Amino acid sequence: MTANEVAGWSKSHPYGGDGGDDFSDDLTQVTRLLGFVIRSGNRVDSIQAIYQRADGTSFSGLQHGGNGGTQYAFAFSGDEAIIGVSGRAGSALDQISITTTKKTYGPFGGNGGDEWEFPNTSIGGIFGRSGTRVDQIGFFYK
Repeated sequence: MTANEVAGWSKSHPYGGDGGDDFSDDLTQVTRLLGFVIRSGNRVDSIQAIYQRADGTSFSGLQHGGNGGTQYAFAFSGDEAIIGVSGRAGSALDQISITTTKKTYGPFGGNGGDEWEFPNTSIGGIFGRSGTRVDQIGFFYK
């Protein structure tokens, strides 16, 4: 397994800055990414993934970041799949949008930083850096 692989998942390039502490969701029991809980104002304050296990039960990953901003929660329908994630980032994660086969969720956050895009249909989880906000985001994918 290389540094860019975790339990059968590859890692995308990370977007954002170097502040905060490393985080990486544990995907050992994950079969599907079901949705997100995102807090945002002028930046992305926090992100938390919702996952599904092989037995069909769901669970929330850890919240990464702080409690500022407004909370937005959404879950994907059974036949809905992520086809891309995009946003803006500089020294932190300024904005994020999740596009699925049915709709786009977001944008959440502000207009700072530079645009980025990760087009992939098999995103399974998240990693990055966070403290009182989300400083950096990356994606596990197959």
